[in-house]
Amino acid sequence: MYVDAAVRGQGVGQALLGEILSGPVARSAQHIWLETQTNNVPAIRAYGRMGFRIVGLDQTLYADRPGAETALYLSRQLSD
Repeated sequence: MYVDAAVRGQGVGQALLGEILSGPVARSAQHIWLETQTNNVPAIRAYGRMGFRIVGLDQTLYADRPGAETALYLSRQLSD
């Protein structure tokens, strides 16, 4: 998911993710997982506000790129 810089901070990302979390696939899932980069602090904060918790890191996912970032994995439990 990517939100254009011109509309960031206006709830667009939250609305998009809300649609996924309330959709038919999410109703039958136990967890939703997502990945972002550790330097994407606004996204990490937003995901935290939506109930996601950090569950892992991967320092190799972007290793083939110059100035490689670390991948950050987050998860949110949907059902018991």
